Amino acid sequence: MLLGAVWLLARRRPSRGVVPGSPVAASGDPGRALLLAFGFTPLVFVSTMTLATGSHVQLHWGTPYLLFAVPAAMELLRGRAGWGRVGPREAAAVFMLIQVLLMARVELTSPAGAGLARRAADWRYFDSQALAQALHGRATQALGGPVRVISGPPAEAGALALRLPEQPLVLIDGQLRFSPWVPPGLAAACGALELSMNARPPGYEPVGVGFPGLCWRVLRPGAACGAND
Repeated sequence: MLLGAVWLLARRRPSRGVVPGSPVAASGDPGRALLLAFGFTPLVFVSTMTLATGSHVQLHWGTPYLLFAVPAAMELLRGRAGWGRVGPREAAAVFMLIQVLLMARVELTSPAGAGLARRAADWRYFDSQALAQALHGRATQALGGPVRVISGPPAEAGALALRLPEQPLVLIDGQLRFSPWVPPGLAAACGALELSMNARPPGYEPVGVGFPGLCWRVLRPGAACGAND
């Protein structure tokens, strides 16, 4: 939006007159301080934390505050960038252009759209239904019953669990501390379908063509599965 506004200002005809810019607000203005705080503090904090500690943060940690980043930047440039020369028609044109570009990006990159920017490592771009068809029969045969637990990476295991008729529980990375919804001892008693991404530990075998780097095995059930129902 800032680049679009600068472009519009640069092409304005000199004969249209110049509206004097508003004076710069005083530094003690609480409204201005609040706008700058909401516009920059969360984004700077999240970015610094990620770069300093290597933390993997989710998109929702920063994106809600992008709404305030543009007006905060405009406030910093108030009186110098000449926002008063931008009329409602120009602002609406830039807004509509941005929305069209965003919708085009979603259509071109989303799994439900054209998918031109597909990444093989992104779980949203593999066919989870095909994965279920490839593993469900073999897993139930090896377990001697329904799949109660899927253990493995959260993205792949979660996508597969949604496709299986049993709606199994997901044991994230095989760790109960990450999966409080899985009763202790359920995987050991009733068995589990275990997945491994980009590694092939002993006992695992590749899923097959179409799922590069994804391997699987079955943790066979014990004799006390009925006690966990």
